[in-house]
Amino acid sequence: MHYAYDVPVYPANRVDNHVEIPVKLSAGIVKHVTIRFPPGCARMVNCTIWDSSEQLFPTNMESVYCEDSYAVEIDCYLPTWLFGNDFAILAWNTGTNYLHILRVLIAVQSVGTPDEAETVKTLNKTIDSLVTVLKGFY
Repeated sequence: MHYAYDVPVYPANRVDNHVEIPVKLSAGIVKHVTIRFPPGCARMVNCTIWDSSEQLFPTNMESVYCEDSYAVEIDCYLPTWLFGNDFAILAWNTGTNYLHILRVLIAVQSVGTPDEAETVKTLNKTIDSLVTVLKGFY
C-alpha cells in the first residue's frame, strides 16, 4: 500500500509552532519513505518523522531533513506490529517567507504479502538442496 501526505509549512510554523500531520498506516511493514522538498526551501524547511514516542527519521535525534528541490529516499524495515501504526510527520521552517508544501510518500508491505528477501533465501536453499541431490547421482 502507498500513502501520500501533503505537509503545508507556513512562515508562522516555527519550531515551537510546528506542523504535525498524523499518519495512520495499515498493518504491515514500512519499506520505504520519500520526503520531497519543493524548490525554494533553501534548506530552511525541516522535517522529521515520529512514532508515538520517538523520532524515527532521521535516526539520530539531533538531526532533521532539510533540503531544496530534492527528494530524500529512505529504505527501511519497520514492522507496524513492533512500532505501532500511528506515526506523525513534523515540519517547521527556520526563516522562509512563504508557504512550502512537502510531499511525504510511504510504502507499506501488507501482512499477507511475502517478503522478497525471505523468498530469495528459501529459493537459494531449495536450489542448493537440488544441486546436492544431483551431485549424488553423478
